[in-house]
Amino acid sequence: MLTGRESLSRLIGKRRRFLPNLQSILSSPIRSSLNLLSDKNGGLTETESSKGKVEISSSDLVTCPVCGSKVRGEDYTINSHLDRCLSRRTKRKLTQRTLLELNFGCSQSKLQISSDESEQLLSSDLSKNCSDYEENVTRCFSKIDPREEKSHDQRRQLPHTESVKQIDVAGSAENPISDGRANTMVDFSALSTDNEESRNHMDGTVDSISGMAIDTFIVGRKFSDEKEVNLGANISLLRDPDNIKDSNAIKVLSASSACCKVLGYLPLELAQYLSPLIEKYCLSFEGYVISVPKRSLDAVPIQIVCQNSIFNGKKGCDEFEALHLWQKALQVVEFAKNHPLNMTKYQQNFCLLLKEVLTSSPHLFTKDEKKFIESFTSLSEDSQRLFVRLYTRKGPWFRLSTIMYPETCNPQQAVKELSATGYLYLFEDTTKLHDDEMKDLLSLLTVSELRDILCTLRKVWNVIIIMLVSCATGQIICQKLSFALPHENRKNGRKKNRTGLQYEEGSDALLVKLRFDCHCQQFHALALLLVILPSPKLIDVIFQKSVQNRSRNSDKIQTTTFLKAWLLPAIFALAAFPYVALIKCNQGSRKQNLIASLLSCYKGGSCPVLQQLIWERTEICIRTSPEAESLFWRAERLFFLNGEQDLSAFLLVDLGIVKYPTYNCIILEQIFSNESDLLAYEEAIEVAQVIDQSLDENNFELVLRCIMIADSRISCCPKKLIDSTSPDLAIFRSCFSASWVYSKVILLGISFLECERRYKDAIHLLRRLLDCFTCDTRRGYWTVRLSVDLEHIGCPNESLSVAEAGLLDPWVRAGSRMALQRRVLRLAKPPRRWKTPSFSESLKRKIIEVHIQGRPLNCEAGRKSRFYGEDGEQCGVEQLALQYYATEGGWQGVHTESGIWMTIFGLLMWDILFSDVPNVFRTRFQTAPLDMETDHFYLARKSLIEPQLQKIHDGLAEEILITSWELHIGTACRGVNWVQHSLSDLRAAVSCIRGPCLASLCRHLAQDYRSWLSGMPDLLLWRFHGDYKGEAKLVEVKGPRDQLSEQQRAWLLLLMDCGFNAEVCKVSPKGTSP
Repeated sequence: MLTGRESLSRLIGKRRRFLPNLQSILSSPIRSSLNLLSDKNGGLTETESSKGKVEISSSDLVTCPVCGSKVRGEDYTINSHLDRCLSRRTKRKLTQRTLLELNFGCSQSKLQISSDESEQLLSSDLSKNCSDYEENVTRCFSKIDPREEKSHDQRRQLPHTESVKQIDVAGSAENPISDGRANTMVDFSALSTDNEESRNHMDGTVDSISGMAIDTFIVGRKFSDEKEVNLGANISLLRDPDNIKDSNAIKVLSASSACCKVLGYLPLELAQYLSPLIEKYCLSFEGYVISVPKRSLDAVPIQIVCQNSIFNGKKGCDEFEALHLWQKALQVVEFAKNHPLNMTKYQQNFCLLLKEVLTSSPHLFTKDEKKFIESFTSLSEDSQRLFVRLYTRKGPWFRLSTIMYPETCNPQQAVKELSATGYLYLFEDTTKLHDDEMKDLLSLLTVSELRDILCTLRKVWNVIIIMLVSCATGQIICQKLSFALPHENRKNGRKKNRTGLQYEEGSDALLVKLRFDCHCQQFHALALLLVILPSPKLIDVIFQKSVQNRSRNSDKIQTTTFLKAWLLPAIFALAAFPYVALIKCNQGSRKQNLIASLLSCYKGGSCPVLQQLIWERTEICIRTSPEAESLFWRAERLFFLNGEQDLSAFLLVDLGIVKYPTYNCIILEQIFSNESDLLAYEEAIEVAQVIDQSLDENNFELVLRCIMIADSRISCCPKKLIDSTSPDLAIFRSCFSASWVYSKVILLGISFLECERRYKDAIHLLRRLLDCFTCDTRRGYWTVRLSVDLEHIGCPNESLSVAEAGLLDPWVRAGSRMALQRRVLRLAKPPRRWKTPSFSESLKRKIIEVHIQGRPLNCEAGRKSRFYGEDGEQCGVEQLALQYYATEGGWQGVHTESGIWMTIFGLLMWDILFSDVPNVFRTRFQTAPLDMETDHFYLARKSLIEPQLQKIHDGLAEEILITSWELHIGTACRGVNWVQHSLSDLRAAVSCIRGPCLASLCRHLAQDYRSWLSGMPDLLLWRFHGDYKGEAKLVEVKGPRDQLSEQQRAWLLLLMDCGFNAEVCKVSPKGTSP
């Protein structure tokens, strides 16, 4: 795989079905100093547009004539925005002339929300959702560390655009996230650090709760004893503490029957507050059914009333606790009014995602876009469910006749509503489709349907040939056709078909009379003929017929000559084209081959009858509209901030498969300051997807074009961010810029060009990256590749200079630094350099090597070496080494490479990873802070990290490990593998590693997690001396012909500096010298 391909694929995530800027990417002119398409020998060619340096001010904005929004004044941005607006079928109609004559007036005002508008917007959102978020706000500020009081007071004075979120996704059945309720976005000025104010506002006593009624639902109907529920039926509540799913469960019983049958349960969100009231304060509740749902398993609306209360606790704090629980229960009831429980989980999650995005990032959408997204909640329940189902499926086209979901009562009506509101796009018989859309539609058909279409087309094409012959003869008699042309309409006793043919049925023959003029239609028929290419035998028959009729009508001689002199040679000359495959309907043809055959005749819509034949078999087909695809993809990206997560993340939490950690979201600055930055980021991801798909399809011309686009659009975005905001924030915020995405595209392009041996082009791109990204840990790899490529083209002096300059770069670290040092030692020989570098002695340090031999199973080059172990079983070199160390020194251990170290680091630093640091936690689905792989991680938490490292240094690592394991077992955290590593193995490893060694290792990971993430030794071994003391060893295992990488060598030297016992174990076949 090309370097950077996997990373780019993770960034892209699930490939989009619709790319709004695809046409602009494929056709827009490129302002690049590198013309890869015209230079196949690796030379650099400057284009006219790149000879002069073009500087565009980011403050120059233009007004879109379609939607009226502000966009940047670059050509590609304007074109992309216009393509997007026009593809949404905007009401305003624009002709080509109108677009060309538009006056793109620059506006000096920046695209941002004024402080007054922002306050007004946020205050309206807060007032609307205050009751929904009160619970989480209380949890968020119920405990505040004294050392944070000062910073907390400062944050209280921040503008209203700043927000805090309390994230608690511990992932059980009681987890609020599963129902979309664990979200807060609040104004700091509305919060209090203690509960005294809340106490003062709670009037009344526990006795006042008696007689109060609340409306709720009966859920869990599939567990009920009584499937039928009657309107007005009396009910009562009973605690179910032994419920394995929820210890707070409350049963709903039928009070009408003597046996008190179970009708279901109260919602778990309400039960968690009512259950302590029932148990501790002995409250009892009764009620009745207020409505009967259409389906028996749907939630049943009920009203319950608190009948009596017997207060057994002490007055004061306990009474306040009861009132507090009751208020929480009322908040849950109020929230449920706006979020019906009949909503399916995926529907609920999708609505929650849209609501959070619109609440947290309203400035990233235009008024029309916000109106379109908000209209989703006003759709019917069936329409919402159907759309979410289709949006999450692969698609893009779906046959309406095959859409059946149990939770959707009337899919046909839902499709009509979604189509009318612009959420769905319908394919009917009058729809014009592009080639790509036709391919997707053909994939919906079965093999038998595809084969039937091919056979039908062959017959239709034969009739078209008859039409062409009739142009020369005027009228012919042919054998009776053995098929009926599609969609025959009877009128005045005649049949008319879509080919323009009219005919009358006779007893023995079919008289074909053409209703068009010969001279006007012969060229049209010729064009059809050249597309369909009939068989040569049929052409001979046509020619013979034409010759026979020549003597009958001298006026036809010219037409016959035309057929003989021009048409027939043209047909035979094109006979080798793949269209001939269309007349062959082999039963064994694969589906892909059948689709390819049909597509070959449809290029550019040249065979309209194919579209009609498809529609006859599929009838109505639907797909999500481009506008809906684009907006909801943007909402997903803003919600998750990555391409690896989607709506399935909600499902994993709902099912209890994934449990996310608890942390606070303290958001002081937005990731995307304006819509233009977000749109540029989206377009960059589209370019990344195009190059990824082009590599799959071996479309190297398009790959080179994407590289040129990335080269032309890359800019020093990190520098701009540092100028506009705090430097620490800019380091990890730059990962969400267009330039960051383009840098990944260019890196993949560099690997592609190196494989093609186009080193001069690769050198040009490497220099561009080094010039644009001055503060990036990837500079080490770029510098190494630049030095290597310069040597490839015969420039050793320049290669040496690049390597020496790279060693002075503070961003060149770990294995890249080691690689540059070794290159300098190799290249810096007299007469180039006379002085030996100071780091030469460090590189010459000996790493202990152990040689073992084994009985090989295979030693083929390019394949992983396999050996027979001591037990006679097949194994790899790592397992063979583990057996050797267990036999020779009584060592125990595991083969995990970096896995066990990342797990140890995550458990020891858990509280620090999820501490309250502004701007690093923005979603509820994060397993690590955003700045974990940057220098900002250590600098922002230094006051917390150093005391923790001191505890590890003093020998408390095992205690910290056990505590963290017991508190957080099963919770997702980056680097922590709960399945592969057991607590006993982790305890043994930590107890055998001396405290100073472990603390030093953790410090390096905290300071530069990204550089030291990979390359650690394969084996971690330990053995005990007595009950409490032990020792550890780290071993890098190498098979035959394997060598240490620079990153592995850097790790071994670092471990030796930290005091670890590290060595290399080389495995070779028996009978060979080590």
